[in-house]
Amino acid sequence: MLNILIVDDSLSNQLVLESLLENYAEEHGAEFSVDVAMNGKDAIDHCEAILYDIIFMDIMMPIMNGIDATEIIHKSNPSTIIVAVSALNDVENEKKILRAGAEDYIHKPINQELFISRLLNYISLINFRKSKALACSAGVHNCINKNIYTRKTNFDIFTEDNLAEFWEYYLMDHQGGKELVDLIRTFHEIGILALSKKIFPKIWVEYTKDSTYFTMAGLENISEQGLRKLLKTHIENLQSRIVENVFTVVIPNQLLMKSNTPIEIEVVEKQVIAQVATIKENEQIIAPAQPQETPVKVEKHSGNRVFSYMSGEDLLDIKEYLAKLNSLLIVVAQGDVEYEEVVEIASYLDAMSKISTMYSESYSIGMALSNFSREIFENIETFQQKSSSLGQLCIAFGQDIREWIRLIFEDGASSVNCMDESIIFNSLMLCQMLNDTASSTPVLSIDDIFDF
Repeated sequence: MLNILIVDDSLSNQLVLESLLENYAEEHGAEFSVDVAMNGKDAIDHCEAILYDIIFMDIMMPIMNGIDATEIIHKSNPSTIIVAVSALNDVENEKKILRAGAEDYIHKPINQELFISRLLNYISLINFRKSKALACSAGVHNCINKNIYTRKTNFDIFTEDNLAEFWEYYLMDHQGGKELVDLIRTFHEIGILALSKKIFPKIWVEYTKDSTYFTMAGLENISEQGLRKLLKTHIENLQSRIVENVFTVVIPNQLLMKSNTPIEIEVVEKQVIAQVATIKENEQIIAPAQPQETPVKVEKHSGNRVFSYMSGEDLLDIKEYLAKLNSLLIVVAQGDVEYEEVVEIASYLDAMSKISTMYSESYSIGMALSNFSREIFENIETFQQKSSSLGQLCIAFGQDIREWIRLIFEDGASSVNCMDESIIFNSLMLCQMLNDTASSTPVLSIDDIFDF
């Protein structure tokens, strides 16, 4: 259904256009929603609430003329087709309103045959623009940067539960800072608005090394001006762009975390060891605020303690991800890992990190997994090229995670953090190897790495 606005201070002119649209709809099986406005100011008010596909704009009106109204509406809703409806001898004003943003004009009195022909053209143009806006679904989705990584997260919004899933994924798992909270809240509000209008948008999240791009598409009949006001009110400090029924907000990756100081990977082994202590003593420097302490059920077993802070479902998920991860790490050691397999490795690490960081007891390990996952995503081809040299350390890394699960949750350990240093250390060393191989810095050998 197309939304159409007739702007004219003459009731008879309004009725003529309404009658022509009604006749067209009956003959062609089309559906139109038609509103009327008495002047340019009234038209602008209408456009703040509804995104119109076509506006038939009279030129000479009281309060605000059609030229000024067209200029304002076109800036906020450039996808709307504005058609000037002018008197036969109004050549000068026709030029002005076309320069203001109108795409066509129709002379009064309106010729029915000409009007139908023009309307067919407008509808074809509208359909083309909408299909073009959604054509990005096969590739890059955001409106700002086409050079993004293959990693994407997407959400189909059909119900409020889908929006709740989007909310929980980024605000419960990522626990980001104020900017991320404001961004997710804004997307949630727009999603609720869309659902109330029987619109079912899509959300894509795309990544580069430095930034994350949040995009919502399929927002037909949502006012672009209204979107801009909402974005300006809630997330004015973040870059955003709206193109027809698609809008994107970009957030720097450091703002996804409460701290803006990412971990620095040092080359010298002693410096890496020092980082392990820093992470354990002051974890807020690398990631979101610590989750709340979880009551820990402790059992005595063989002189050590078995910890039960993690839910059974989460522990089973980690074990499943780890089993798949370790199978792939064996392939890495053979030096013949495929691009898609590297993506899987990073995805399994990311999935385990999301679970681990939910619990204060495994928070350090979760962040080590997250850092390693991010480094792999940013250096996929390098990971492929150096897989044989990375392989043994990758296998050791996987074995450490398996040992962590065995000691903490099954056989018992001296403390809940007994494996933290080993896992964090190996993660940092793997990240360092990827950074070194991605640059001209000499790569540490496996023998050097294990010589500590």
